[in-house]
Amino acid sequence: MTFKEQCEADVLAIEPEGQLTFVYAGKEYVGQRTPIVDKLGMVENGFELSFDFTMEVRTSQFTGNIRPPANTEIIEIAHVEYRIVATTPDQYAVVNHYALKQVS
Repeated sequence: MTFKEQCEADVLAIEPEGQLTFVYAGKEYVGQRTPIVDKLGMVENGFELSFDFTMEVRTSQFTGNIRPPANTEIIEIAHVEYRIVATTPDQYAVVNHYALKQVS
């Protein structure tokens, strides 16, 4: 098993702990809600709230001609639309981290 395969297996094993389902390009995918405190910028009165929460998504879910979502695209979680305001891939291309902001 390669290191990348091991990373993918590890992410898959812990995915159910914070699992959420989202819709992108008409299809359902699975992500994991992640803590945000360490990813927020500092401002004079505390942390800058430029997004609502972050989500980690395994890139292997996107096959064929469906690519992973990118910045400014809209996804839907529990019938609520969220805009992707930042995308950060991990160094092994196993997961993408998405910062999400609810669409008004």
